[in-house]
Amino acid sequence: MKRLLIVILALLIACTGSSAMAQERTGIDMSYERCAEMGMYMRELVMGDYMSIKQAPESLQAIARGWAAGITEKPRMVIQLDVENQSQVVTTRAVFSKQPDVVELEAVSQVVVAIWQYLARAAAVEGGVSDASYQEIMQVNGLVNAATMYAEPGRDGDAMYILLYEDASPVLLIVSGENGGVSVRGMFLPSEKLARCSNYGEVAMYLLINGFGMPCQEIKPE
Repeated sequence: MKRLLIVILALLIACTGSSAMAQERTGIDMSYERCAEMGMYMRELVMGDYMSIKQAPESLQAIARGWAAGITEKPRMVIQLDVENQSQVVTTRAVFSKQPDVVELEAVSQVVVAIWQYLARAAAVEGGVSDASYQEIMQVNGLVNAATMYAEPGRDGDAMYILLYEDASPVLLIVSGENGGVSVRGMFLPSEKLARCSNYGEVAMYLLINGFGMPCQEIKPE
């Protein structure tokens, strides 16, 4: 019964997500191409001759290479998550798992952090792309430290994007804009279940199952 309710909610979110975001969003909207560039930057950081990776333990280097090697110039799917209007996003987790401690999220930045941490833990629990633990997921992402900035006046707010590839770890982009500058941080999110999603509706369902019900839409190449 719970599973059926989640499916119904996910379908409703998927059906209404694109139009709602198109009508209401006034914050940051990254193009498919800019998202893809960030993915390639992450691959370069891992596969290139960068000191932070080279000095890491071999076990972490191997995990990072396994996640990044299959990143290509054209992700098979880029999904934008609507985090701007989410003040209570952990509703399904509160209802089904009785964990109301993270239901009240006052700021978008809290929503972003909660989503990243919960999805990273979910990837570790399910086994993920490389059977990495939550600690290893955090350590590898800390070593890679994929972050960049660009100028775009008038773009204030927060956004999140998921990049899916044929043969690489999914990537989560955390985007924040303020005072004409936009910062982007890329995080490997090695979830095999997420990697298998074939459309934005399935991504919405994945998010909902893991406690985050929100509109999302696919970003197409220009």
